Amino acid sequence: MHLRLRASPDREEETIITYDPFAATLTLNRSRSSLDRRCHAFSHACPLKLKSGEPLSLRVLVDHSVIELFAADGTSLSSRIY
Repeated sequence: MHLRLRASPDREEETIITYDPFAATLTLNRSRSSLDRRCHAFSHACPLKLKSGEPLSLRVLVDHSVIELFAADGTSLSSRIY
């Protein structure tokens, strides 16, 4: 599952949220969040294992340059994007 946030029309800039059920990880990828290469663009990842057949429940909050992710099991990620 991929979710693109704050994407420019040409998608040259975007922040991508990915859930990988096989690796059981939730990732917030900032590698293309800014064209300014001076910005520290890296990914945040955390374990998120769903039970068999359990749907991904994710709350995503975007407030200007801050993205916060909250999964139903209490897992959370937050990051600032530029």
